[in-house]
Amino acid sequence: MKIMQPFRKYIALIPLLSGGIALSVYVANTVYDSETFQRHRAFETQATIVADTISQELSSGLGRLQSLSTHFESGITIKQLGFERASAPLLQGSKSLRALAWVPYVPAGQRQTYEQIQRFTGFQDFTFLDALADGEMASAVDRESYFPIYFIEPFADFQSVFGYDLGSDKTLRTALEKSRDDGRVTIAIRKKQAFDVLAFRPIYKRDVRHDVIDTRRRGLIGFAVGLFQLDSIANRLFGETLTTQHLILSISTMARPPTELSGTGEQITRRKGEPSGYEKTSDLVFGDQLWRITVGTAPGHPLLQTPLNYRLILLSGILITGLLAGMLGYGTYRDVLTKQLIEERTHQLRERERQFLLIFNATAEAIVTFERDGTITNVNDKTENLFGYTREELIGSNMSSLMPEQEWLTQQKHITYIDTDAPTSFGQRRELTARRKDRARFFMDMAVNRFEHQEKSAFVAVMRDITERKETVRKLEENKIEMTDYIRELEASRQTMEIQAAEIVTIAEEQNYLRAKAEAADNSKSDFLATMSHEIRTPLTSILGVSDLILTALNDPAQRENVLIIKRAGQGLLRIINDILDHSKLEAGKLEIDAIDFHLESTIKNTLEVLLHRADERDIFLDYKISKDLPDGINADPLRIHQILVNLIGNAIKFTQNGRVSLKISPTENIGGLAGNDAGNNAINNSGLKFTITDTGIGISEEAQKRLFGKFEQEDASTTRTYGGSGLGLSICKMLTELMGGEIGVSSKLGEGSTFWFTLPCNAATKDVAPGNLSDQKLVYGTNRALNILLAEDNRVNRMLISNMLVNIGHRVDTAEDGEMAINAISEGDYDLVLMDVRMPKLGGPEATGIIRAQEDENTHLPIIAVTADATTTHRDHFIEVGMDAVVAKPIDLDILLNAIDRAMDEKIHTSKLVAVEETRPALQDNAREEPPGEPAEDNEALGDLLKRMSEFS
Repeated sequence: MKIMQPFRKYIALIPLLSGGIALSVYVANTVYDSETFQRHRAFETQATIVADTISQELSSGLGRLQSLSTHFESGITIKQLGFERASAPLLQGSKSLRALAWVPYVPAGQRQTYEQIQRFTGFQDFTFLDALADGEMASAVDRESYFPIYFIEPFADFQSVFGYDLGSDKTLRTALEKSRDDGRVTIAIRKKQAFDVLAFRPIYKRDVRHDVIDTRRRGLIGFAVGLFQLDSIANRLFGETLTTQHLILSISTMARPPTELSGTGEQITRRKGEPSGYEKTSDLVFGDQLWRITVGTAPGHPLLQTPLNYRLILLSGILITGLLAGMLGYGTYRDVLTKQLIEERTHQLRERERQFLLIFNATAEAIVTFERDGTITNVNDKTENLFGYTREELIGSNMSSLMPEQEWLTQQKHITYIDTDAPTSFGQRRELTARRKDRARFFMDMAVNRFEHQEKSAFVAVMRDITERKETVRKLEENKIEMTDYIRELEASRQTMEIQAAEIVTIAEEQNYLRAKAEAADNSKSDFLATMSHEIRTPLTSILGVSDLILTALNDPAQRENVLIIKRAGQGLLRIINDILDHSKLEAGKLEIDAIDFHLESTIKNTLEVLLHRADERDIFLDYKISKDLPDGINADPLRIHQILVNLIGNAIKFTQNGRVSLKISPTENIGGLAGNDAGNNAINNSGLKFTITDTGIGISEEAQKRLFGKFEQEDASTTRTYGGSGLGLSICKMLTELMGGEIGVSSKLGEGSTFWFTLPCNAATKDVAPGNLSDQKLVYGTNRALNILLAEDNRVNRMLISNMLVNIGHRVDTAEDGEMAINAISEGDYDLVLMDVRMPKLGGPEATGIIRAQEDENTHLPIIAVTADATTTHRDHFIEVGMDAVVAKPIDLDILLNAIDRAMDEKIHTSKLVAVEETRPALQDNAREEPPGEPAEDNEALGDLLKRMSEFS
């Protein structure tokens, strides 16, 4: 029974042992939960900063793209330099926006114009490009429309995609069309291409409504495009910060299966069996898509390390509880065990103490046991390492030696609170300042637990150095402050940009006003030219028409010569008007070159014969010479060559008092002497023609030669008074020559004559051409069937002239003096065709045509031809738009009029043949000249009949 007494006492210790273990587990779990909560809150702060920074950067990039769009929406014509200046400040400082570009919408018909504009500005090889399968670029294939990269900055980084047609890529074209139809920014993803993510901002015409898809499609100008390279945004924003903090960043779009676009810049993969760690996702709207930003912890992140506090507390509590239970057990057995048992138990106790000390000293945290007054009773090896004291120095000393006095006073209050058995105070960690033996201070946290030792309260403190953790938290706070300051700077920048945008809008409005004034001035110029052309061509029609009618009726050479003088004067005035109109067409880029095969010598002879009378009147010998190296047939524009030669040779005649004017035609200088027609073909195909006009006239000063080819330029005012002229001839010659790809120049000295020359690139004719000298023949017209024609013309002489032309051919002609009379005549008569003047009193030709077309049905159509002195292209296009079938310019060319009638009637009605006429002009070959005309003879019978008919018509 005595032996059983110790066992009864041991059974009584079981509740104490169980309570100690339970208490240790509870305290350890409380410490673990607190540590986990703190770690999760720290990660949430890091992840929020990263996500907010990326979101703000992407939003800033779209804002910069919007700022670029205002330049194009303002209606200002932006060139390469202007785009560069507008883009540079927008790209500067942006971490996500890699490039800005202008992508116009180009219909197929405008492709050549856009390419030529860029080539003219210096990009000589510019063309629209398609991307091949191997990544190389090639000229874009033909398609209905194009979306080329027309401007891009920074140009040096993206020169390889300059001209690339985004519409050639199915994915990008779909995004472009969606942006065009929706009227808002659209995002397109191109992974592993020159562009990672493209943002398209549509630009529409200012005067077109954009409320429905159809009007947006018609009003589209192009797109402002931004390049966002998201696969490197993390490195540009955070550098090495994410890697050092062991964070993983993933950016994906929710519009398709998630695609990782960027990471930390260092490949980190999770190994099997490792915890996934913390993760936080944030959603943002980028363009027309929803994006998700995910921030997670990578292996090695400090927050994923297993907290040691709760293990140490649990182990310490269990050990201390077991130690106390063992000590009590040993005391119980002391009275009943033999000396041998005492020695054996002592040995076991020492072994356990050794094991406890091993575990006690093996922990990674400092452990100190002390009494109520702070006297230290035991420490582990970590405590020696942490504070720099030896165990012997610490045991028996006071806890106040490990921390400043104020800190110890605070800890004493905490210990007093723990000593009240408050359950929530066990194991609570507190941060404080500690002090080493060398008086250096550091940060640590300490958890204090109470235990009973020798029937009195004792305490165990578990301490850990948190200096590094505090430094990390401090750096995070500093980073947070820096990010806050950066956000403030971004906001300030945004406000500055808004102010600049307002200033740009003001400038754009001013430029729009100036442009409107310029357009009004240009329209006024066009209206003035049209009015002057009409007012001058109308009487010229009468002058030239009556001259032709009189010439057909006269046989007396002297009388014919007088009438020819009138006709040549009228033709001279017509040339001045044509010069002015041609100059306007050239400036507007609307004059076209028509290359055809023609006989070179015949064309030159016919041109010189036009000028022979003027040379003969001034007693000037006019001749020409064509190099034997040239072929008979040439492929070029004979009309423009004729026009240039008439101007240059006409000037030579005008400024030469007597002597000689010579024309020489040869291959350009780099061709050697070749013989035969085949050699001539080779010469012309390898170079071109050079025309040289030499005169023995008054000459030109060096100063005047510098400005000779300018508009309205002559040597001085006295030249204009003495010799006349519009001053446009040489300017037109220069523009025509350059339009055909040639050059023009002059060499001259005052009093020694002048030499004008021009070169033209051209080829030999592709087929045989026959000489076309018709100087001794004229065309006589006839008709296969007579037409009933109504002529609406307010000028009486013009009515008579046009009527006589058509009646002489065989047609029946009725006349009307204005548009109202023409409409009434059509309602009462049966006409095959209407010749309609444009400017008439009461009702003009276009208005009358509109009324006639409104009265027709789908089965009736009366051909209407405009006969007008309004010779501008804009007016001609307008006449066709209102319903007229063709346009014939005044003065009337009978051949042109009859061809227009045949086309309008869709029938070959007229015929023509050549008949011989008596030649009254001097011959070019021998420079023969007619005798001066004598006194005018009396009107012969035919002339009297003609004048009588004109009188009756009036």
